[in-house]
Amino acid sequence: MKKIIVTSVLVLVSYFGFSQSMTNISVYYGTTNKFGGDLNLITKKNFIFGFGFGTTLENGGVGEHYTTINFGQFPQDVYQVRRTNGTSIYGNVGYKIKNLLIGTKIGVTSGMVYQNRFDRFKILGNNGYYYTSANSETKAMVGGFASYLIKDKFGPTLGYDTFNGVNFGISFKF
Repeated sequence: MKKIIVTSVLVLVSYFGFSQSMTNISVYYGTTNKFGGDLNLITKKNFIFGFGFGTTLENGGVGEHYTTINFGQFPQDVYQVRRTNGTSIYGNVGYKIKNLLIGTKIGVTSGMVYQNRFDRFKILGNNGYYYTSANSETKAMVGGFASYLIKDKFGPTLGYDTFNGVNFGISFKF
């Protein structure tokens, strides 16, 4: 079975012919306050293969961050629990039609859980506010994107995925 899979992958790679490929780089901002980027390879047969990342631009905690305090300690200080998406890593697959790049994103996101706390005696934190954080669940991420290249060099990118929401940015082809 391994030989069949390896042979199939080698045949697909040779068929799509990465020998004369082009590189496309995109950076974007999402409506859920996330920033990300893609690195894609456009083959001579106009198929797109690549990967990307996304990260949040906001912190879910209020006050000073304490890594030495566990979630079970000082439960009386907890006033808010927030869950946020932290980072995403995904793969891209798509196709180039003239100057239009269309593709899908499939990957995973990891989240963070923040416990915002207030110490009424102001022992922890400058003003009594502090927080602890821990990794949250990992979720699947799916989405799509479209880029229109002006003069086949650069252009706007528009997309949507379950991590970033609606996202827009700029794309460059090398």
